[in-house]
Amino acid sequence: MATFDAAWAEANAYAPSDTIFIDTLEITNALLSPPIRVCNSFEQLATGEGTFLPFYFELDLPQIEPGSVPQLIIKIGNINKDLREGLRKIKQATGATQVRYRRYRMTDTAT
Repeated sequence: MATFDAAWAEANAYAPSDTIFIDTLEITNALLSPPIRVCNSFEQLATGEGTFLPFYFELDLPQIEPGSVPQLIIKIGNINKDLREGLRKIKQATGATQVRYRRYRMTDTAT
């Protein structure tokens, strides 16, 4: 059985040369309205899930293995005022916070 990492590597290898991948994060909590949505891009990204604002972040994707709990490590620097305020609200929250990572495959229209 192929692992998720192997399947993703194969999908990337066979993608057309004008394909770009945009990582997104959606952070939801009862105290946040609307959710925090950011994308690793220079331009905002409109999807069926909502509009993601451009913001640089780094991700260490989890290893997907049977019987393990995957952990996504997010590294963000120089956060803006809106993101800082949202993260402060989450820190004070007693309810659950959900962070959803998605990778969108796009065609590079600049080429």
